[in-house]
Amino acid sequence: MSEQGADKCGENISSGIRFFLKAVGIGAFIALILWQLPNLAGALIQLINAIKA
Repeated sequence: MSEQGADKCGENISSGIRFFLKAVGIGAFIALILWQLPNLAGALIQLINAIKA
């Protein structure tokens, strides 16, 4: 494999790893939001009731 081909292959691998890490991070962030959604909804309801009172 030529040096240019190896560089191109390395860029593709790096790009793939970067995409994978971004996808895992976004997935974990969405999972965290969905996991805490009932607590967040309860806190918002309490806050709204406290403001009304």
